Amino acid sequence: MTATAAVAAAHGYCLNAVRTGDWEGFVATLFIPARARSTVLAIRALNIEAAGVTTSSASSPVAASMRFKFWTDLIEGVYAGTPVNHPIAVALADALSQPSAPPLSKQFMLRLISARQENHLRAAASNTAAPISTRSSLLPTQSRFETVTALETHAERANASMLYLQLEACGVRDFAVDRVASDIGKSLGIISALRAIPADFAASMPLSVPAEILQRHANGTLPSTSFAEGKQQMHMLTAADPRRRAMSDAVFDLATVANNRMATALAEIRELVANTETGAQTRAGGAAGSLFSPHGAANAGLMPAIAGRLFLRRLEAVDFDVFDRRLSRRDWRLLYELWRTNRRGSLVD
Repeated sequence: MTATAAVAAAHGYCLNAVRTGDWEGFVATLFIPARARSTVLAIRALNIEAAGVTTSSASSPVAASMRFKFWTDLIEGVYAGTPVNHPIAVALADALSQPSAPPLSKQFMLRLISARQENHLRAAASNTAAPISTRSSLLPTQSRFETVTALETHAERANASMLYLQLEACGVRDFAVDRVASDIGKSLGIISALRAIPADFAASMPLSVPAEILQRHANGTLPSTSFAEGKQQMHMLTAADPRRRAMSDAVFDLATVANNRMATALAEIRELVANTETGAQTRAGGAAGSLFSPHGAANAGLMPAIAGRLFLRRLEAVDFDVFDRRLSRRDWRLLYELWRTNRRGSLVD
């Protein structure tokens, strides 16, 4: 295989990995400028692989540690000019070698991997902790995160790092834009925690809903079957069951945090654009507003926000019952919302 063919195969591997493992991320890349698309797909493929270590190596801490080390060394090799023979390494090396390509920060890639590893270790530690009785509790109170702040810190390291890299791939490096990306990343990280609840229950894994929220809604009168005995069939419980209602209340609290973060980001975008239109200086010196103006480069880099906003609306429509099976289906309205946003040229109305 020639070098050109190897690079093309590597990019094809990343595209297929994202299309099958991150459908919402994949369709968002369709609205990213063509010059940045292959780079963004390689970044998102790296994230899929790093996040997948937890599920594929859950029973073997040593294997998980070795795989995270592999991905860290892979990034180090890419930036040292000695990429290993792996499609993601080849695709990233090709992206970095393009003469006109904007630079990508190695620190964000390494931070993304370390965030996934830390989350894996938190899950393992929570799983081996002394069991908490659920006989007098509507909800399990073990969690990977003690507080909302801890969850947001993880989201900043994992989800926001992804957005910083996407923005860089689109040629955007701006402090004020990064502030917006940070809020969107935290919102998307919280949404990921909410979406993972059914799978975590089915696998008897600790939840990512912070313990402080679970404990807030854990008290109540249990039906004859304990939560521990019925948790894997949560979707089969009636909507009136106190366990399912308690979880919906906890989900509402956490979804509110995610919505507030997203609303803050959109308000910041409007402020930046308004300051640019009126000639006022922004906190970053006035440049950021133009990046969010119609068809500005920052809008494309932050397209994943559309899927997050749509999921929050869908969650509200089912009264925050995260076990409602309709939430697990692909929402083809996302394609329309992405198209509409792209046509409008802005993340805000």
